[in-house]
Amino acid sequence: MLRQLLSLLTIVSTAVADVYITFPVSGSSMSGGSPYNVTWEDDGAGTYALSDFGAAQFSIAVGGTSEQVILQIIGTDIDVSTLSMFEFTVDASIGGDSDGYFIRVDSNNLTDSDNNRYAMQSFSAKYTMDSMTGTFNSTMEALIADSTSTSEVATSTTTRHTSTTKTSTSTSTASSSSSRDSNGVANSQPQVWVGAVFSTALCLFFY
Repeated sequence: MLRQLLSLLTIVSTAVADVYITFPVSGSSMSGGSPYNVTWEDDGAGTYALSDFGAAQFSIAVGGTSEQVILQIIGTDIDVSTLSMFEFTVDASIGGDSDGYFIRVDSNNLTDSDNNRYAMQSFSAKYTMDSMTGTFNSTMEALIADSTSTSEVATSTTTRHTSTTKTSTSTSTASSSSSRDSNGVANSQPQVWVGAVFSTALCLFFY
């Protein structure tokens, strides 16, 4: 696994995205070192279609509605309009056991119509990761603590500023046909997963 030390802190502004993360969700759990599938669908509630969102970067992050730290980039150039899932492996060294993790999706193509300096984003609900071997620095601990008191997940655009934060970059396997169990764990036997577009209201919260 390729690791990079990057300086990456994000400050978030407001917008609405159409990528609805169906795994992980609130109550989901992942373990460090294990493979999982991130899955999504069109929420049917926003301004943009998945084809507008296009290729995107997927990351594991911590933080709240105004500031977030990316800990692991798990997928790059993932076209959310032609795929409905991809597989990645959790880097156990990115942090400690916590229920403050979430998936962040940054569009490579779509920008905020009100401020085109910012990329459109989408977020999963907050979920738990265990069997982790890393630790959080004071900045990350403060962000996680603050996010527990602000239950709402940011659904927004972003600009990036510097911070001393380790980011891990992993190789992801994108596919429109894959297999997973009910907890999103990647299985060895292939099974066609139909990426149907469902209409559902977007409601992303930290619990």
